[in-house]
Amino acid sequence: MKNDSVEVTQQGDVFVLTMLKGQNKFNPTFIKELNEGYDFVQKSTGAAAVVTVSNDAKFWSNGLDLEYMGANPTKVPELVKAYQSLLARLLVFPIPTIAALNGHAVAAGGMMALAHDFRIMRHEENPSKIIFWLPEIQINIPFTPGMSQIIAAKLVNPTVIRDAMLLGKKFGAKECLQAGIVDELVDASKVLSRSVELAQSHAAKATDRRTYFAIKYELFKGICEVLRKGEIGDEHPMSAKKSKL
Repeated sequence: MKNDSVEVTQQGDVFVLTMLKGQNKFNPTFIKELNEGYDFVQKSTGAAAVVTVSNDAKFWSNGLDLEYMGANPTKVPELVKAYQSLLARLLVFPIPTIAALNGHAVAAGGMMALAHDFRIMRHEENPSKIIFWLPEIQINIPFTPGMSQIIAAKLVNPTVIRDAMLLGKKFGAKECLQAGIVDELVDASKVLSRSVELAQSHAAKATDRRTYFAIKYELFKGICEVLRKGEIGDEHPMSAKKSKL
């Protein structure tokens, strides 16, 4: 399966969804075509898992498409709602999900990575070569309630949450592992292969997808309800009335 934004291939029981748009910024078209890729995966039956990777050597995802938002301020709430629905979908996706972080995961890209069950990151000694970064404090865009909840649920450690959300800290690869943001670090050449290997090892757990989904749903149903509600109050900077992007 392939469209302009993603390509889905299969290795054994593992589907590999490759994002094809460079910085992979979230705009309506990219979100729509991402969902088409996940639709294709979800229509499968039996043991399965999905790995999400980028075809770009620098970026896994660089977040919301700020250029689109600046040019279309009245459509920002609709975009954020669509993005949050994608997060909710990934949180309770009925098969194991692995984010193969072969590039930077920034802002909304970082949150999408957190929505996956597992995260494998490219190892780099230089902390600036690959980062997990939530820069909302620096760009004056507060997190929505749903975004805040998914970050808190996945990062868990109060100090890491504080540093990520209030300080806008850039976490290099080693710091990501130490902070529990990612599960493993591997050489650049092995990010995808190790992610597929991990996915294959868990694929059988989703043979009964109802059970896998139900467990994830009970864990995250409160967050999903907030994300899917997707409303932004008029006073939020990303509302149509307040947007200055």
